[in-house]
Amino acid sequence: MDWLSNFTDPFFLWMVAGIVLIFLEFSFPGFIVVFFGIGAILTAVITQLLSGFVTVSFTAQMIMFTVFSVLSLIFLRKYAKRMFYGDQKSGGLNDFNEDDFTGKIVKVAKDIKPGVTGKVEFQGSTWNASSKERIKAGEYAEIISHDNLTLMVKRCVEE
Repeated sequence: MDWLSNFTDPFFLWMVAGIVLIFLEFSFPGFIVVFFGIGAILTAVITQLLSGFVTVSFTAQMIMFTVFSVLSLIFLRKYAKRMFYGDQKSGGLNDFNEDDFTGKIVKVAKDIKPGVTGKVEFQGSTWNASSKERIKAGEYAEIISHDNLTLMVKRCVEE
């Protein structure tokens, strides 16, 4: 049963959390979750380095995780976005190709009302969506534009 103690080791737990968070980035738009993964991995490394000298409390680990996550988000996100998405002036996250979205048909996952953001399913993910008309969940809509990560849609015309 000694091998079970490895699964409760803070280093192991933080590393697994970090790796899971990094992989979760593929499921969420916005390029943010990966930095919480970086924070978890840094917390694992620092906790492991300090474990030979002191016992690092859970509260201290959470503080490290929060600080490392926020600092990596503040200092690395801009650089990493530029590296993965290109320079904002030449096309970045906010300048994605309209042709990739405009005219595509999406299924409404959560009711959309004028002034109230709903949800649509598009490219295997759930996106925020807004419309000037009410569109009920289960109906289909057409993407007409976007505002950052919110898709502007209109009700599909019945054929």
